[in-house]
Amino acid sequence: MTKTLLSVGVGGRHLARLVLAGMLLGVIAPTLGATLNTNRVIAAAKESVAHDFKDPSSAQFRDVRIVITNGEKNPKEKIHAVCGEVNAKNSFGAYTGFKRFVAAATVDLQSAALGTADPAMVEGLWPKWCMTEKDKADAIAAGNRTKDAVEKTAVDRQAKEKGERDELRKIRQENIERTCAEKRAALTDDDAKAALDAQCAASIKASNAN
Repeated sequence: MTKTLLSVGVGGRHLARLVLAGMLLGVIAPTLGATLNTNRVIAAAKESVAHDFKDPSSAQFRDVRIVITNGEKNPKEKIHAVCGEVNAKNSFGAYTGFKRFVAAATVDLQSAALGTADPAMVEGLWPKWCMTEKDKADAIAAGNRTKDAVEKTAVDRQAKEKGERDELRKIRQENIERTCAEKRAALTDDDAKAALDAQCAASIKASNAN
C-alpha cells in the first residue's frame, strides 16, 4: 500500500473500484508503530473525494470523522477510515445535495487515499468502515423500533377499521329494528307479525355478515 495520497479522478474510478474491492477483503492496516495524524488524514481525504466532482473547489463537507474498526480477516488489525458527507456542484453549477463518502487512511496514518462518494461503492464500504460496533447495535435497535412502530400502526389501523365496521353494523341493525317495529305496530294479524319478525331477523343477520 502506498504511503502517499492517491487522488482518484473521473478517469481512475475503475481502478479505484478494483483497489477498494481488494480493501474490503481486509488487506489494509496501519504500519506497526504508526501514529495517526488526524488533521492531515482528513484534509487528504477531502481532497481525494473532491477530485471526483465536476467542480472540486465547490465541495462542502459535514460530519467528517475518522472511524477505527477491526479488520475482517484479522480483528487485531485496525482499519482507519474517513467517513462523512459531501455536497458539490454539478456541470450546471447547482449543488446536488449531501451524500456519504468514504476514504481510507494510508498505512503510515499520515494521509488518505481512494476517497469516493460513489453510492455504489459507499453502500458496501460504509457498514464495514464507518460503523462501530455501537453504531451497528444502534442501527439494529433503531430498525427494531421502526419494525415495532410499523407493526403497532398496522394493529391500530386494523382495530380502528374493525371499530368502524362494528359501529356501521350497529347503526344498520338499529335502523332495521326501528323500521320493523314501525311496520309491526301497524299489523294486527299474528301470522303477518311472525312473517315480518322472520324477515327482520334475516335482514339483521345479512347486515351483520357484511
